[in-house]
Amino acid sequence: MKLPGILFLVICMLTIRCTKEEIRENVKFLGAYTMSETCGLGDDSYDLVIWESGRDAQSIVIYNLYNWGESASARVSGNTLTIEEQILDGITFSGSGSLNGDALEINFDVSLDSQSDSCNATGVRK
Repeated sequence: MKLPGILFLVICMLTIRCTKEEIRENVKFLGAYTMSETCGLGDDSYDLVIWESGRDAQSIVIYNLYNWGESASARVSGNTLTIEEQILDGITFSGSGSLNGDALEINFDVSLDSQSDSCNATGVRK
């Protein structure tokens, strides 16, 4: 008689453990930033916005990187982000970055046809 009760409790505990809510790592990156960018082809300043992609708890969308007016997909892990190689309106982007409090830093490469550029963008959350 006690065995079915114990078995029921074990199953309930395992079920609760398996349905634990996913930790949303991307939340700390969300917001608008004022960026200052240094690149091989020149410097620039612009606003950048990061929002949730809706795909999963580690995915974000970075809007206006390189002052390009396009949305790049990225993944976060802890305080770091990774921009996998992707083409946005003809330009290939890839890079990585980190967040320290409200300070964001992104190092990335861009290329269009035979021309390429390497950049360091730093910014502060608005």
